[in-house]
Amino acid sequence: MVRLEEIVDEAEMNAATAVEKENVIYEEETDSDDESDLEGLEDETILDRIVALKEIVPVTWRLKLADGLSYTAEKASTVMKFAGKSMWVLSTTALLLGVPFMMSVEDEAQLSEYEKQIRDQRGANEVIAPGGVSGALPQ
Repeated sequence: MVRLEEIVDEAEMNAATAVEKENVIYEEETDSDDESDLEGLEDETILDRIVALKEIVPVTWRLKLADGLSYTAEKASTVMKFAGKSMWVLSTTALLLGVPFMMSVEDEAQLSEYEKQIRDQRGANEVIAPGGVSGALPQ
């Protein structure tokens, strides 16, 4: 009796298994790609994304950026301190010089208003009793 055996060449066998593996990998990628892209988005925070940017930006750029930001923060702090001190000086000067000046202007306005009222009263008395002495009793 004759027995037939199929002899498979190793190159063909490796090629066939490679094609099967590629098909399996491709099927796994297509099925899970959509899910894996959206999988961690719910749990990911802004801080996680910023930390992930650290891996993208080169170290030299990060150092330059950090130096620039610290320099800018230092200058902004200096400007804010100067602005605060300037506002303090201006407000105290306005209180010490402006308030007494405004009070004297108001007193002067009241005095001129009082003088105007007295002139108006004298004019009204002359209309009522022309040529007479105001405030004198008739005899």
